[in-house]
Amino acid sequence: MYVYISSEVKNNHPQQLKAIEDMQKRIEGGDPLLFGLLFSPRFPLWIKKIWGGWRLIATLISVEDEQILCCTHLLTRGGHDYRNFLDNHEIWGHNNITLNQEQLRQWLQERQQVKPREKLVLPNKAWEWLRKPELLQPENRTIFESKEWVEQWSDRQSGINDNWSTFHRIVVHLLENDRKDYKIEDYKIEKTIQAQVKVCIEPQTNCAIVYSKVNPSDAPEREIWFLLKAFTKRPTQTEIAQLGHRLGLFGAAVNRDLFAQPVTADNLARFARRSYPDYLVYDPEIWHSLEEETEANLALSGEEEELLHNMQFPAFINGRAGSGKSTMLHYAFAYYADLYLKQVHESGNESLRPLFLTYSDRLTNRARDVVKQILISHVQYIANIRTYLQPDSLNLLDGCFESFQSFLLQQLPPEDVDLFKKENYVSFHRFKQLYQHSFPNPRHNAEICWHAIRTYIKGFDFTERGGELIDIEEYRNELCQADKSIADDVFADIYRTVWDWYQKLQREQHYWDDQDLVRKVLQNMVEGDGLQHGYAAIFCDEAQDFTRLELQLIFRLSMWSQYRLLPPIQSLPFAFAGDPMQTLNPTGFDWNQIRAAFYERILIPIDPENQIGLRDRTMLRDLQQNYRSTRGIVRFSNVVHLWRRILFNLNNLNPQTPWWKSEGVCPPLKGIIDGNIGNITVTELHSIANGDAIFILPCNDGGELAFLRDLPKMKQIFPEIEKNEIPLRVYSSVAVKGMEFSPVVVCGFGEYFAREFEDSCLENLQVDSKNLKLQYFLNKLYVALSRSTRILGIIQYGSVKEKVVSLANERCGIQPIIQRQ
Repeated sequence: MYVYISSEVKNNHPQQLKAIEDMQKRIEGGDPLLFGLLFSPRFPLWIKKIWGGWRLIATLISVEDEQILCCTHLLTRGGHDYRNFLDNHEIWGHNNITLNQEQLRQWLQERQQVKPREKLVLPNKAWEWLRKPELLQPENRTIFESKEWVEQWSDRQSGINDNWSTFHRIVVHLLENDRKDYKIEDYKIEKTIQAQVKVCIEPQTNCAIVYSKVNPSDAPEREIWFLLKAFTKRPTQTEIAQLGHRLGLFGAAVNRDLFAQPVTADNLARFARRSYPDYLVYDPEIWHSLEEETEANLALSGEEEELLHNMQFPAFINGRAGSGKSTMLHYAFAYYADLYLKQVHESGNESLRPLFLTYSDRLTNRARDVVKQILISHVQYIANIRTYLQPDSLNLLDGCFESFQSFLLQQLPPEDVDLFKKENYVSFHRFKQLYQHSFPNPRHNAEICWHAIRTYIKGFDFTERGGELIDIEEYRNELCQADKSIADDVFADIYRTVWDWYQKLQREQHYWDDQDLVRKVLQNMVEGDGLQHGYAAIFCDEAQDFTRLELQLIFRLSMWSQYRLLPPIQSLPFAFAGDPMQTLNPTGFDWNQIRAAFYERILIPIDPENQIGLRDRTMLRDLQQNYRSTRGIVRFSNVVHLWRRILFNLNNLNPQTPWWKSEGVCPPLKGIIDGNIGNITVTELHSIANGDAIFILPCNDGGELAFLRDLPKMKQIFPEIEKNEIPLRVYSSVAVKGMEFSPVVVCGFGEYFAREFEDSCLENLQVDSKNLKLQYFLNKLYVALSRSTRILGIIQYGSVKEKVVSLANERCGIQPIIQRQ
């Protein structure tokens, strides 16, 4: 990219010219993505802040296959011309920007002689990363396995694993029995009284498999062998009927006999726990290792299969809790992890690496473990274990998974490390404590103040060292209305009071927060010191946790900006998955803005003429089903979305559809401590806490101990509180995002609501679209309720029973709001 500075800028603004020429040198130094960091889009024009209240206006054009950033005007913020520009930048640009193509061509030729631009050649190995990935192989002959089949292989008492070779031979016989030239008389296949359910018996041992062969109605050419259960002796008809009842597949106690009528592959997969192609059966050792692994090769829904078959990159995946969005990322990232390890094995070169980012260590560790498990046990990669997927090689992947803060801290040069000491870090929990101490009677709650600072003042756009952060005038006059989630007067008041207090506190106490760290790393990158782009694939899970500024940094990590990409490019491996309804840290996340930023800051610099067609691939994929929880828990969690839809007029917000047919062990249970209506004792809760239940609190991360201390009788339930220890199985909503457990106990949300919203009932609150505190409360509640796979309990105190509307109660108060609407 070349940078052209107009005579209007050169002649009329000599004092600002040096800063502009310095910027010209850096951009022309070979990093086209730098311009997307320094300039903000008002498409098709661009703006750069210049110190002293100036705004540099530029446009991007192509001349002789070269991109030229034409800096045409320098306007004063608050001036008449700049106000006209903000009123309608397209009309302003049409009336004021005139570029002579022939003059630009001559200028470019002269510039190329003085400063020739080196065009990096794309390495041959890199082309593999830009091909359309094959994330899921098409399968016409498939094995499905039921829940009981999968579980019995890990049950050492069942004797199934001891006889694995016998069961393997039976499965091979089932597959081969369809061939006309295949006849083995030793095996017996018997019908049962259940439609399409058969038993295959090996007479010498009497071992047997109950199964059904299905040609799904939506793909009749496909053959599915559904393995229901293995028996070490011939099962009776009663045992088979009981099996059908437990699995919900057939029998007198089942409403719908699944095999007695046409069934789609998608519906069949709801009752399966694992699936794999038939050819895996023919390698006994691989098949046996697959059977011993309970978590891999999970049966995918039609929605998931369709996404993996057709996924193109860049990919943007939206999905509620339990929707499988992280699973889709894991499957897709495994493809690039496998490619990375294969290239290292072949050439020893580790330069082309993928990167998987999350906002928490727990999610990072889980993603790393899941991807490794996919690589060593999924049918797509299992054959590679014999070559390059060895334990030592898999260890190379550890550096490909990072939590964002840890990743950034590693990029700091030694002289900057002391600026970001752990003890000086300000999380939202710590900010709220400091704020409440300094503002005992605040005009604004801590949530909206942190949102203003984190999302706008510090986290909206990058400014160079000593540059201007967003202030009152810029927020009011320069931000698009669609980008604002705080009223102008509220932002102005927060800026004058809270921001003034917070930045002074940071200077005095050497405090730092996430946005300070991001800005420092970006500044180092701009100055050529520290992290430079170099990752061949970048995946980002729980993307709603990242601010606009943090996402700009993530965009810059890609290696592809160094090259001029020409057709055929089938894929650009970026992927983002998230859910705005699970935003627990104020970020201002919006899918439309993220996709627009990716388009403007990545795709336009890489592919200015859209020659490789990447600009059309920013469509949002929306996952609709919940694969985590039982039907009862999904329906219960949907009530939170119903509240949200009504309170905030979100007419496009629809309930999730539960994937599993089972209602679960029991519906969500509500326990009340104390009062005349109490139905659970402290002793009973103490017993639950000593079991395997996970307790989830509404406090912010780091505030668990203080929150438990404020709840009556919690010291009796959790004696660790007396030792200033957070109980091992107690978490905040923030800490469990992206995770799943069972049983789950949601505790203290009623008390939290009563305290934070001054004993109001939900239906009586004054609600508008900018009520961020209520939005974050509902987000926390939804995250907590949706962690459970099978068993969910909600605990609250009798003292708040009548103050806080219960989401599960028929008297939940939602009807008056519906009528009011």
